[in-house]
Amino acid sequence: MLKKLATHPAVIVAAIVGGVILGIWAPAFSSAIGVIGAVYINLLKMVVLPFMISAIVFSLRQLFQMEGFERSIVKVTILFLAAIGLSAVIGAAAGSLAGPGRNLAPDTLVVFGKMVEKSSGTATDYQLPLATPEQTAEGSMLRNIVHQIVPENVFASLVKGDSLKVLVFAILFGVAFGFAPKRIADSLTYTLESIYRACQTLIKWFNLFLPLVLVAMLASQIAETGLDPLVAMTKFVVSFCVVSGLLAVLCAVFLMARAGVGVGKFLGVFRETLLLAIATGSNTACIPNSIESMADGLRFNRPIVELLTPMGAALLRTGPALYYAVAAVFIAQLYDRPFGADQWLMLAIGAFVGGMASAGSSGIVTISFGALTCAYVGLPFEAAFVLFVAVDRVCEIPRTLYNVMSSCLITALVCPRPEPIPAPAP
Repeated sequence: MLKKLATHPAVIVAAIVGGVILGIWAPAFSSAIGVIGAVYINLLKMVVLPFMISAIVFSLRQLFQMEGFERSIVKVTILFLAAIGLSAVIGAAAGSLAGPGRNLAPDTLVVFGKMVEKSSGTATDYQLPLATPEQTAEGSMLRNIVHQIVPENVFASLVKGDSLKVLVFAILFGVAFGFAPKRIADSLTYTLESIYRACQTLIKWFNLFLPLVLVAMLASQIAETGLDPLVAMTKFVVSFCVVSGLLAVLCAVFLMARAGVGVGKFLGVFRETLLLAIATGSNTACIPNSIESMADGLRFNRPIVELLTPMGAALLRTGPALYYAVAAVFIAQLYDRPFGADQWLMLAIGAFVGGMASAGSSGIVTISFGALTCAYVGLPFEAAFVLFVAVDRVCEIPRTLYNVMSSCLITALVCPRPEPIPAPAP
């Protein structure tokens, strides 16, 4: 009963409206209650990493006993790369058509100038070196990639919440565990399943507080930034939200077709997952509910779902690739920088590379990888950085929704089609 009430559409809408009103009318109080959202996200992170490890190791053990497992891995790799590349191309095209940085009002440009001046150097705190691929040493780039994905101490990675390194460890451990003799592996299998179920229960308890968390996070965000940045960045925010929202809906349509369910069934199954994506803006936080929605709700193969969902959350960067492409086009239009065909191509490649490089990142760190995209076409990213930070909480929601839905769709394409539910006997 409480779970249905916490995720009821009317309750969620009321929470969103209440958060906006509270942030405008009581900014001091709204800033104070922002700690509720921080505590909620920390609780989810506390549970999600052990959940992810147990799910991957447990599912790899089961998948090693299935035929055609190697072909599925190749298929996943191709689909991941194709989805990120397609997102980058769509983002560049959408930015060109929507023109979020063209013909802006003088008042808007004044607001932009004040925001950059007020940042007092914040834009450079998270910046990446704006070196083109030709200027970056190959050995240095390789070392950076290895450092980014290979954990030297898995316990340190767990403490820091570095989901990408934890994911790499879980996959390697799961592969080794898959070769263990059955008599030895069974005891650990039962332990992992117990951890998995306990984490699921904890997450269900945490999700009962979703409406309160939505109010607190929205109110604190508006109290911190005010409405001026949102108004000034309206064209960019609307452009990105529309294109990412349409892509998320398209993924949902294909997923429904693959699962053989209608809109009502899909919304009933995915409601909590979608609300969690809106409330937290975190791919990792959505992992447990995505698994439950795909495996229990839509009846896709559970071992494959349990393996690919955490991988998709960490490695499938469709949302960031789309975001970097639209953001780069916005900066180009803001500075009235025309592009030729070769520069459009480089922009799409840069968004693809930025998306891949951002694997495992979140929040402001995710935004900073837009510097890679801008470097490919020689755009000044640092000056516009603070503009994107000001509206990131809004853009994070559609970015996460698209990422979650594209990950679920790829998982569904790798899984066999679920058997249709037989009609009840008359």
